[in-house]
Amino acid sequence: MLNSRLIMDLDPKAQPICAAHIAECAKEGIEIIITSTWRDIEAQDALYAIGRTPGDLRRRVTNARGGQSWHNYRVAWDVVPVIGGKCVWEDPILWEKIIAAGESVGAEAGAKWKTFPDRPHFQHRPANLEMADAFALFTARGTIFT
Repeated sequence: MLNSRLIMDLDPKAQPICAAHIAECAKEGIEIIITSTWRDIEAQDALYAIGRTPGDLRRRVTNARGGQSWHNYRVAWDVVPVIGGKCVWEDPILWEKIIAAGESVGAEAGAKWKTFPDRPHFQHRPANLEMADAFALFTARGTIFT
């Protein structure tokens, strides 16, 4: 089971967008850390099971099963801001700045999704590529970009 935090594990087309996102936040005086980049199918399925397994009382953290997350195709990253060495999950103004920074460098912000908004999630994928086509492309070529 693999859940990477390394930018170098992203697709070469997504790496510069992720790096620019971090740099743009830094220009604003915001330190962010990457909590996840590439996840394999097994790791995604483990996340999907959170809050769904009998006896697991935690809240659900994703609606995506393995193969249904852009993390599985190396084009998504999750972040969290850090202040004084501590992760800051509940500061809406800070998160708005992080979201704006990501969008300013070309990342799609999961916070803007209509169903199941995902504030820490950012991605860079080919325009108009549907999830249903991503698996076949990634399996055949190791990338979803042409």
